[in-house]
Amino acid sequence: MTAGTLIHAEPVSAISGARRFRPDIQGMRAVAVLSVVLYHAGVPLLNGGYAGVDIFFVISGFLITGLLFRELDTTGRVAVAHFYSRRFRRLLPPAFLVILVTLLFGRSVLAHDQVLSLTSDAFWAAVYGINYHLALEGVTYQSAADPSALQHFWSLAVEEQFYLIWPTVLLIVGFAVARRWRRPVVATLLSLVFVVSLFVSIRVTDTNVPMAYFSLQTRAWELAAGGLLALSVPLVARLPDNALRWLGWGGLAAIVATLFLYTDATPFPSYTALLPVLGAVAIIAGGTRLVPGSVETRLLDRRPVQYIGRSSYAWYLWHWPMLVLLPVWLGRELVLWERLEVVFIAYWFAVLTYILENAAARSAWNHRRWLLAGAAGSVLIIAATSLVTVLMPSLQGRGAATAATLLRSPDPTGVDRAIARSLQITAVPANLTPTLAKASKDYPWEPSGCHAGLAQVVPHDCVFGDPKGSKTAVLIGDSHADQWLNALSTDAAANGWKLISMTKAACPVADLLVWNNDLKRPYTECQTFKAAAWPQIKAIKPDLIIASQADAVGASTFKPNTWAASTVQQLRALSGPKTRLVYLGDTPYMPADANRCVERHLDDVRACIYPINENAQWTDFYRTMRTAITTDRIGYVDTHAFFCNRYVCPAVVENMLTHRDQGHATRTYANWLAPMLAPIFEKGSLS
Repeated sequence: MTAGTLIHAEPVSAISGARRFRPDIQGMRAVAVLSVVLYHAGVPLLNGGYAGVDIFFVISGFLITGLLFRELDTTGRVAVAHFYSRRFRRLLPPAFLVILVTLLFGRSVLAHDQVLSLTSDAFWAAVYGINYHLALEGVTYQSAADPSALQHFWSLAVEEQFYLIWPTVLLIVGFAVARRWRRPVVATLLSLVFVVSLFVSIRVTDTNVPMAYFSLQTRAWELAAGGLLALSVPLVARLPDNALRWLGWGGLAAIVATLFLYTDATPFPSYTALLPVLGAVAIIAGGTRLVPGSVETRLLDRRPVQYIGRSSYAWYLWHWPMLVLLPVWLGRELVLWERLEVVFIAYWFAVLTYILENAAARSAWNHRRWLLAGAAGSVLIIAATSLVTVLMPSLQGRGAATAATLLRSPDPTGVDRAIARSLQITAVPANLTPTLAKASKDYPWEPSGCHAGLAQVVPHDCVFGDPKGSKTAVLIGDSHADQWLNALSTDAAANGWKLISMTKAACPVADLLVWNNDLKRPYTECQTFKAAAWPQIKAIKPDLIIASQADAVGASTFKPNTWAASTVQQLRALSGPKTRLVYLGDTPYMPADANRCVERHLDDVRACIYPINENAQWTDFYRTMRTAITTDRIGYVDTHAFFCNRYVCPAVVENMLTHRDQGHATRTYANWLAPMLAPIFEKGSLS
């Protein structure tokens, strides 16, 4: 939820020495929400619109800290219960309405696994924990493939977590500190929060983008910036008109620069968030007094801008679920003018919802009733998520239960016949394995850390196969190598080989610095990992090195010939005089929604057969790699033959799902194919 609108009280200054009503803050809300909704609509050039959330954090920190400190300064205490009841009254009615409508509409249009994910998100949104839920799931805000329709509630969670702590801190200050020292003590605390949180934000953005983007510890400094300004208003109000005027226009320039110069590739929040945050601070500071010719009088206090500002909270709540769910309902992506129409419709939903906000604001309920209403609303959402989950239809196939043909040898005709039979399957087998609900989790079994994550740079030499085997093989590459681990381990054990795994997520064999979309920067951890792993492999002097990698990792940056040549060079550099090399060609890429296609066509899964050359670019990489590997006389395994005939690929082979996602085979299917990989370990094979 867009955080600065979250208080959504009248924008008043709460510190002495300043104007009471602040139309400039209402106008800033309009700028912030327009930035976010137009960015989400995909308006060209507005690539940094996500920074509108940071503007809201600053506004919220300014208003809430100001209100709390005024109460502390005048009464010596903070009425925490009253504070929370006011927030519930302003925030909860629109928020719970949007969650419930999104949950019900999502139930009718989303695929099974997406509905279950949405119910989970609704639960975490209701208990103000969705930011950490998203961070721990590894969601990347700007580039999530299937974004949650409730993902935008993360910022409300950040605020509520901050305000779960901050009023209590101020209450303690009121009891422990004399009145004349309260302002400097609170300012010191906020300064400490600002410095520590900004430092954490910079460090975590380099290693864990989802956690950096969504977490309180990396965002608290933005709220603290607004709070520090609130305490500084008596000093800022003394500045001359020209200084205030320059602050306002300079702050607006900083925000505009952010919107147009930042992109999804910009590391964020990190130090880059300083530009929109300080820009917002400057605008608020410039509006401490009404100054002719200021950004307020020329822009922010205009009637249309003010009206958008008043409706900004509800507009933010409605626009994102509509942008996510309506394309699913229509069965196609929306073009730009359609997305703009959606956000325009969402605005009118916001106008209607603003009536609900006003009704709640005028309610005669006391603070106890609003606290109970907040708790009851959360319970209602939790109950609704449970009910939706329980009432979800079964994803069990309606076809007869079948057993997968047991492959007894590496003879390819066994797989060929299974694929040919599977192209004729109509009803999905009742014993589909893995189930559609569990497909995304059907990845290789291995102890934690054996397949290195994005931040891990020290390889773990995890041993599989026969630990006492007389010969040693090493598996290298990324997750497209790791997907074969369990099958290779079975074959290695059967042939008396020890198998050591040294794979790392998104880290190819090729000695090329690749771009990582999750980290939003060059993937230097991959280079560091290989710098540590390669000498270890050479010291082992393995009898066999098995390698594979995702062609898609290189396809966005490098030409196929460059990718292939670097891979061959690295394999040769790693091998000793007696080391055999085997390369597993990349697995075919499915359409992004292939497993959801199976879900929608349980009665006739033939609708989900896809062409082998679904993506021409990746096919070109595959062919180039095959040519380069075989030309260099390195052993090569054509994995496309395990999934497809010459033209098409079934999503279900016999009673098995072939893929857990667009690019990775399920562990179930990879294990079934284990006999096809056995020749890798047989003397004289694939050399």
